[in-house]
Amino acid sequence: MKKVCILLIFLIPSFAYAQTPRWPLDIEISPSSSFAEFRGLRFHGGVDLRTQQRTGFPVYAVADGFVSRIKVQHRGFGYALYIDHPALNIRSVFGHLEDYAEPMAAYVREKQKKMGKLYGIDDSFSAERFSIKRGQIIGYTGESGIGPPHLHFELRKFNDNPISPTSVGMIIPDKIPPKLLSVYFEGLASDSLINGGFDRAAIPLKMIKPNIYSWDKPVIVSGKVGLKIGLIDTNGSGNRFGVEKIDLFLDDKILLRRVFQEYSYDENWQCTYAYDYFLSSLRGTGYVYTLFKWPAETLCYSREFPPWAGILCDELPGKHNIRIEAIDFGGNKVIAKGQVVILNPSTLSRSFCGQLTFRNLRYNAFSVVSECDCSSKEAIVKGSFDSVKCKDAQGCEHILPASIENGRVRIAFPINKIWASGAQVDGCWILPRQSLISLEGGELHGDSEVKVVFPKNCMDFPFFADLIRRSSRLKQYGSDKQQLIARSSVWDLIPSSLILPRPMEIEFELPVASNPRQLGIYEESASGRYSYCGGEIKECKIACSARTTGAFVILEDKISPTCSYKGKRNIKHLGSCYVYEANDVGEGLDFDAIRAWVDGKAVLVDSDPDKDEIYVTFSGKTGKKNILLKIFDCAGNVEEIREKR
Repeated sequence: MKKVCILLIFLIPSFAYAQTPRWPLDIEISPSSSFAEFRGLRFHGGVDLRTQQRTGFPVYAVADGFVSRIKVQHRGFGYALYIDHPALNIRSVFGHLEDYAEPMAAYVREKQKKMGKLYGIDDSFSAERFSIKRGQIIGYTGESGIGPPHLHFELRKFNDNPISPTSVGMIIPDKIPPKLLSVYFEGLASDSLINGGFDRAAIPLKMIKPNIYSWDKPVIVSGKVGLKIGLIDTNGSGNRFGVEKIDLFLDDKILLRRVFQEYSYDENWQCTYAYDYFLSSLRGTGYVYTLFKWPAETLCYSREFPPWAGILCDELPGKHNIRIEAIDFGGNKVIAKGQVVILNPSTLSRSFCGQLTFRNLRYNAFSVVSECDCSSKEAIVKGSFDSVKCKDAQGCEHILPASIENGRVRIAFPINKIWASGAQVDGCWILPRQSLISLEGGELHGDSEVKVVFPKNCMDFPFFADLIRRSSRLKQYGSDKQQLIARSSVWDLIPSSLILPRPMEIEFELPVASNPRQLGIYEESASGRYSYCGGEIKECKIACSARTTGAFVILEDKISPTCSYKGKRNIKHLGSCYVYEANDVGEGLDFDAIRAWVDGKAVLVDSDPDKDEIYVTFSGKTGKKNILLKIFDCAGNVEEIREKR
């Protein structure tokens, strides 16, 4: 009996420990990113682990299993390894490795030798080929693919859905709670009002107790209103992380819960449902989470909640308490709380009907707001009217909700085809003609130079859009000495802050007397910076696809890349190399097209785009060598280096 008890003492803890995967590194576990965090138009599928800005640390198997896939690619995950763990029903993925451990390393070397190239391996295996034990060294940390030295660690179900390490009991070492920054109230109907206005209201949060935040004054809303919250989480190293769970309560009743523990790669396009794309892309806002559920959303995070869950509406008039709770992956909890006053929608009874002068438009999710000045500003007093009488293009009169702020009249027009042709007040046009893009899709034309094609169901709701021509900013396109050439006008596609669930296509007429390969469609930011979007040639047109609206222009790239010698270095998998730094203004370098010869013999060339470095291999023999290096950019421009080293 004594022997049986002793055996149980050792077996029970061992069995329990085996059910929780271990971390793949023996150095300090220090994440630089979190699971499912905002990555623009997608979620991050794993956790990035710091490796002290070094490479070569052993990577250990997190549980028993077998190697199911080896993938070697120039970008992406670089040297990647996939291990299946049947007992746990999960798969572990390791990216950016420097090398594999044996016997996988020998397999890869032999395959590369047979292929005659470093990249392009993507092989799958059965359980019998490479059996793996928990704690076995499976590879070494590196910086292959994209990014500096780090280990991308990912857990997936066998259907390849990424899951959080915390969902299988792995504890994220983090004792620093998130910091709450702002809460946002956003109208979700054309007549929604927030503190008397139609625009989104950003309410700053103040810490009133440790880990508890609030806003000062009750926010007054009417109509359909949704909330968002901006927060930043960190482990003290400067990186910002996402959180694992967010709850929204109204008077202690839960309206919405988001739990970031699993998603499908097929749902990456829905990232902008969970995060506000434009707010999360700004400095100082943190990640801005949407605390209501869009009707088309199917994400696992809030699957048990119905469409529009989380919204405030006039069904519950009066003063209410709002509470938002956020918990990060280390278990640290923060709370935001404040009050909201929900008003019953009032009957529009005090209509303004004087002369107005149109100033500009502001676009909301379900309305376009016309901002106008009144010729007699002294007659306008805040609260003196709640609507404006206006006429559509057919002369029919309508009463629309309006607000006044700082002497300016704002009128909210619903997204409806009757307003596509514009509107007027007292004979003055206060709403320009626009195009209504319905759920069936549509097209916008900027004279004959540009066309934007919106496919069917590119948006979940109809919207107004327009193309407006303006002059190019030549001095913005490149450095003082190297300029890209503007070959079209700049076209503003408005609204400028629209994110599409499915991409639109932008087509320009192909400029005459130009090399099509050197042309590209670029997006120009508000600050004047530009980024390459694409440039597929279709007969007499050049086209690209995009999911965000903005300002677009054709630029011609006739600028050859620049290149400078950095010295000799020994590079993993390559050996002795001449190292060059290369840069390009425009479409970027074509790393796959780079060629080199040493003493007249073609040699292997590799590169690290993150460092803008090119590696020319050579044998270890002494003496100067004749080097010929040809560097191409994606526009076909070439820089040729001939020198002795």
